[in-house]
Amino acid sequence: MAIFLLRKVHRAVWAERRKQNAELLAHPMLDRESCALATSRIEECERILADLQQNRKSDDA
Repeated sequence: MAIFLLRKVHRAVWAERRKQNAELLAHPMLDRESCALATSRIEECERILADLQQNRKSDDA
């Protein structure tokens, strides 16, 4: 079992990862398996970024 801590400093890393995978999806030669993997990674990034945003709101309260 991995322990994964999310901190504000990680936001830029996950935002960049999401951006890179979105750019990959736009590539016309991307095969179906790679498209599915990039889509999965984008969804993961979006979940993590949403968690970071939620944590930010909790910290501000």
